[in-house]
Amino acid sequence: MLDVSKENLSKVIHAKDKPYFSRIDFQETGSNESKKYYIGKLSLLKENNEPLIIDWRAPIASTYYDGRLGEVSYQTDTGTVSGELSLKRQFTIEEGKLLDFFDVDITTNDEFLQSHLGAHADNRLKDIVSTIQAEQNKIIRADLEQPLIVQGAAGSGKTTIALHRIAYLIYTYEENFVPENFMIIAPNSLFLNYISGVLPELGVERVQQTTFTKFCRRLLGEKYKLLSPEEKLGFLLKTDADEAERVQVKRLSKFKGSMQFKVVIDKYLNKIEKDMLPNTDFLLEEYLIVSREEVKRLFLVENGHLPLHRRLDQLKQNLSVKLKNRKEELHDQLHNEYQPRINAIRKRMAEVKEEFEEQSELMAEEQSEEQSEEGERVLSEQLEKLRLQLVALMDERDGKLASIDKTAKTVVRKYLARFEKKDALHYYKQLLTKKELLLSLAGDYLSEDHIHYILDTAKGTAKKSTFEIEDLPALLYLKARVEGFAEELTINNVVIDEAQDFSIFQFFVLRYILSTTNFTILGDLSQGIYSYRGVDDWQEVQDQVFPDGCSYLMLRQSYRTTIEIMNLANRVIEAGTQGRAVLAEPVVRHGQKPTIQRYDAEDDLVNELAVKITELKRENYSSIALIVKTMDECERIKNLLTEQGFDNITLLTGDDESYAGGLVLVPAYLAKGLEFDAVVVAALNERFENNDFNAKLLYVAMTRAMHRLDVYYLAGTMPLLEESGVI
Repeated sequence: MLDVSKENLSKVIHAKDKPYFSRIDFQETGSNESKKYYIGKLSLLKENNEPLIIDWRAPIASTYYDGRLGEVSYQTDTGTVSGELSLKRQFTIEEGKLLDFFDVDITTNDEFLQSHLGAHADNRLKDIVSTIQAEQNKIIRADLEQPLIVQGAAGSGKTTIALHRIAYLIYTYEENFVPENFMIIAPNSLFLNYISGVLPELGVERVQQTTFTKFCRRLLGEKYKLLSPEEKLGFLLKTDADEAERVQVKRLSKFKGSMQFKVVIDKYLNKIEKDMLPNTDFLLEEYLIVSREEVKRLFLVENGHLPLHRRLDQLKQNLSVKLKNRKEELHDQLHNEYQPRINAIRKRMAEVKEEFEEQSELMAEEQSEEQSEEGERVLSEQLEKLRLQLVALMDERDGKLASIDKTAKTVVRKYLARFEKKDALHYYKQLLTKKELLLSLAGDYLSEDHIHYILDTAKGTAKKSTFEIEDLPALLYLKARVEGFAEELTINNVVIDEAQDFSIFQFFVLRYILSTTNFTILGDLSQGIYSYRGVDDWQEVQDQVFPDGCSYLMLRQSYRTTIEIMNLANRVIEAGTQGRAVLAEPVVRHGQKPTIQRYDAEDDLVNELAVKITELKRENYSSIALIVKTMDECERIKNLLTEQGFDNITLLTGDDESYAGGLVLVPAYLAKGLEFDAVVVAALNERFENNDFNAKLLYVAMTRAMHRLDVYYLAGTMPLLEESGVI
C-alpha cells in the first residue's frame, strides 16, 4: 500500500501542471451507465483503485484517437469491447490552469490540432499524446507479431510516432520488455539530442539511443578510422566532379550495401574456415586421438553455428576431453602392456631365489664355506641382473607415461596453433586488396573493371584501416561470424528512424546480430539523399530481410508545413523523380505563399538575404534556418553574412551534439528530421541540377519549414526549378 501511495504521489507531482488533455464518455454495450474517462500522459488511481486518470496507452484510450462519436470498439487482452462514445472533449491546460476546451468528433481538422500546428518550433521535439491522429495511432499500437515498415511523408510525425510507439510497447508489454532492451537508431548526434526529451516526458527512461556508426564502434572497437559520409556526399554533390568517378563511387557504395556483398562474404567465410583446418590427425605422440575427418566435422558441422574463434574455443574443449579420456586409456594400455613382462621378471627372481635355497639345503653338508659364498655371489649376480631388467622395464614404462603426460600438456595448444587465427579486420582488408581472391568471390557480380577500381581504392585506405560507413555492415557481419562480440547483446526491439538511408545489408546485419525481428523502420524514400547506398524500395527490405512476413503502413498526411509550402515541395519532388514519389498530403493549415527569388549578382542576393533574416527575426520566429546544398556553401554564406553584421549564426556541421535554436546555417543533408519556424533556401555557387538526387535534397530543405519558406538563388544555380516547370 505504501509503495502504491508513493507511486501515486510521484505521478501527481509529475502531472500537476497538466494532469490530463482529454475526456471521453463511453457506455459499454450491455451497461446502463455511461462512464467518464480523463486521459493523460500517466494513469492515476483513486484509493479504491478506480481510475481517476487513465494512461493514453490504455486500450480504451484508443477510442479517443480512432473513434468518432457513436458506435466504437477497442481491443483488450481478453477480446473486443464495444459501446457508444458520446463525448470527446479536448483540454488546454498549462501550469495547472484550464485555458480552453473543445468538444470534437474527429481530430484531423479540429481547432485543437490547428492550435498545436500553429505553434513555434523549438530546439527539442515535443510529445503529441494530445493530438495523435488515427493513422498515427494505428502505427503506435501496431502489434509485435511482425516487423513494421512505415513509409511516412515529410512532416507526418514519423520520429514522434516512433518514440510514442516505444512508450506504448513498454507500457503494454511490461512483463516482456524493459527500456534497456529497446534501441533507437537515429542519423546523427544532433538528431538524438533533438528527440532526447520526448521519452522522459512520456514516463520512459533508459532506452538506448545511438547512431549506426556509434553502435558499430561499440561492437567493433577502435581499430579503424571512419571517414565522414559527408565527404563522399560532398564529392557527389559537386557539379564539376568527374562523371566516370561519380559512377564508380555510387556503384561501389550500392554493392557494399547489397545482399550480393553478403553472399560474397559468406563464400569468403566458407573459404576461410576450410583453409583454417590443418591437414593432419590430432595425435598424442604416435597415438591417434581424433582423426582429421572428425576434427573437420567438429569444426564445420557440430560447432558450425558459432563464430570461428569460438569454434576454436569449443574445439579446444572437445579435444581436451577426448585427450583426457584417451590419455587414461593409454595409461591403462601401457600398464597392461608392461605388467606381464614386469610380473615375469619378478616371478623369475622368485624362482631363482627358490632354486638357490633348495640347492643350498641339499648340499649344505657337502659344500665348503668357499663354495657356499660362491653360490651366494652367483645368486646375487643373477638377481641383480633380473632387478636391472625389472628397473629398466619399469623406467621404460614410466618414461612413456611421463612423456605422454608431458606431451599432453601442450598437444592441444600446439595442434590449435595450426589453425590460422586472424581477426575480422584482417580478413576484410584481404578481401578488398587481393585481386585473385576478389575475382574468385565477386566475379559473378562485378566486372573486372570495377574489381580493379575496388583494389585501387583500397590500396591506401585498407592499409591504414580507414573505412566508410558502407564498409560497416560487412565489418560487423565478419566480426559476428569470425570473432563474436565481447558483450552480450540483450536488445530485442529496434526502432530505426530516417531508415531510407540504410542499405539492405545494414538492415540484415542488425537483424542477424540481434537475433530479433522486432523492428520498427520509419523513413521516406522521397528524402533518400543517400540513395546511392540506401534502399530504393521498401519491398526489397520485406523480401530480403524479413521474408517470413513484414507489415507495411503509410503516412501520407503532413502536419509540419502549410499547404502552400507542401504544394511547392511536392511539385519539386514529383518533377525530380518523374512522378515516382509518394506525395505528402498537408492538413488544412494555410500560410504565406513561399517566395522564389532569382538574382543575377551575388551581392544583391546576400543583401536581400540579410534583409529577409532581419524581417523574420522582427516577426519573432524563434527558429530560423538558412539551408544550402553543401558545407562549402555554408561556410561561404556564413562569411558573407558575418560581413553584414550577423555574428550569431550557428553553423551545424554534423558533429554537433545540440543546437540552441535561433538562426542556424545547415547543409540540406544534415537538416533531415529537424523543423524550423522559417526556412530560407539559398544557392550561390552550387547548382541544383534537374535530377532525382538534387530534387530529394531540395525537397528535404523545403519541408523543414513550418510556417515560412523563401528560396533565393543566383542565375544558373536552379535548373531543377527552371527546367522542370516548377516555376
